[in-house]
Amino acid sequence: MGKSFVGKPKPLGADHKVVVVLDHGPRFGIGASEKLPIHVKELAGNKQKFVATIEKSVWSLAVECALEMHRIVSDVFPNNNKLMRFVLSDCVGRFLTSDTSDVMKQWGDSLISRNELHESIKSAGKPLTSEDSSILNGVRMAVDALSQKTNAYRKAIDTAQKMGNRPGQGKRPRVPIPMRGGNLEANKQKRDQFLQTFIPNRGAIVLMTSLKSEEELKSLEADIVEIVKGRNLIVKNLGDDNFSPIEDLRCYIINVYSGNLANPLQNKSMQSADDTELVKIQLLSTVDTGEAIQMVVHAVTLDLYNLVSTTITGIPMKVCT
Repeated sequence: MGKSFVGKPKPLGADHKVVVVLDHGPRFGIGASEKLPIHVKELAGNKQKFVATIEKSVWSLAVECALEMHRIVSDVFPNNNKLMRFVLSDCVGRFLTSDTSDVMKQWGDSLISRNELHESIKSAGKPLTSEDSSILNGVRMAVDALSQKTNAYRKAIDTAQKMGNRPGQGKRPRVPIPMRGGNLEANKQKRDQFLQTFIPNRGAIVLMTSLKSEEELKSLEADIVEIVKGRNLIVKNLGDDNFSPIEDLRCYIINVYSGNLANPLQNKSMQSADDTELVKIQLLSTVDTGEAIQMVVHAVTLDLYNLVSTTITGIPMKVCT
């Protein structure tokens, strides 16, 4: 790991946020087909002597790649203003954070630190063996999080209201001014809905799990669409200014399969999972080796953050503006 990345000259919007969901159930608790060789230095000379191999779990590989994804984002965007949250999914879904306060359940203004992420993963322990574990528990938490308004999103809405422009798009129709004597709260909601048509609430989910068949994939895709639509209905009925319906969700399913078995699923490009194009899903299958999973995670990160990669070492990472 440690590949260098630089940015394309395409800015990320105020609606940009990502949730990484890691399967913490029994399918990630098994040993991976990749073995780690252990060598020790001989007393005489500089030769290395092979002594043993260590079996790594699929969970260990997934954690390493999640940390690598975090490293890329924190290095390429040194001001740490790109919002990314991590969720574990087993019998329940839970955010990876060392702080359990209500404040940490909301989007902040900065990326979680590497130390905090590392410590929260360590405290979670090994994957559960319970068959009641489900990746959908993490998906629900991720969707709930994406429906929350971030501070950056609020500022963009506020700026659009004051300037009368859609960011980067020039003039747009004037926001209707509430008439005197009208219902101010109702007018405020109409104004916010009007503005949000120009700054839609978008987001992305990176889902690392293990699927055994095409039927499981289709069921997961249908469940994701149902969860998003259900959450949107709740948000609309709530009328809470802290939330906004999700209008565009991209979901990257990273399917990890055993190298001792045939690949059960072929890759699928990003495509709509329903007739409304609300949810778009891409499937990326990879064998359970660190290098293979890392390559897939790199590809997803490039797409998420509009990056290009370079294998030249010594070049500082930067973002083009």
